[in-house]
Amino acid sequence: GAKQKSELNLSETRMGPYSAIYSPTGKSLLVSGRRGHAAVIDWRGAKQKSEIFLNETVRDGVFLHNDQYFALAQKRYTYIYDSQGIELHCLRKDKEPSRLLFLPHHFLLASLSANSVLRYTDTTTGNIVAELFSSSGTTRALALNGWNGCVLRGHRNGTVTMWSPISSSPLATMLCHKGPLSSIAVHPNGSYLATTGLDGQMKIWDLRTYKDLQSH
Repeated sequence: GAKQKSELNLSETRMGPYSAIYSPTGKSLLVSGRRGHAAVIDWRGAKQKSEIFLNETVRDGVFLHNDQYFALAQKRYTYIYDSQGIELHCLRKDKEPSRLLFLPHHFLLASLSANSVLRYTDTTTGNIVAELFSSSGTTRALALNGWNGCVLRGHRNGTVTMWSPISSSPLATMLCHKGPLSSIAVHPNGSYLATTGLDGQMKIWDLRTYKDLQSH
């Protein structure tokens, strides 16, 4: 059959830069603009489900356990909304969030604060279950290993650390680059890690052996 092309033009909103993330089902797309614009889109049908304009900074967004709920890292706190854009909760204990990840099997929302504190919030109660500090310096990148639930942090000192809410220290530390990390991503099967650094390199790692498989 004929291929359909969907296009969403956000340049005219002047609310960016934007980040985007798919829902767990892959049917919806959450886009969030730094200047306070967020929208949930049925990308296959090219239909907008909801749209909200907030009078404050939005640093990141993430879907929760399905397409019906999402969280936004706003200027002071993390807020949870339903798919219609209606505010449901304000997580006032989660202060100055900069990045968000959701652990669906644990119903935990992981957030990175402006001063690089990793917090885990129980989305059913709103309570903080862990606050984790790192001695590896400022966290520049964050990723979730969906296979084992570990949160990975990429640091200024070139290391990647792996965290669990039940441990106050990292489960593992890898020296990946000679300078600060710029981005990290974990393969869906949990076995491989991609890293990029300000040293101009991109690397692929085997998380089972912690060995460098490819460097570019």
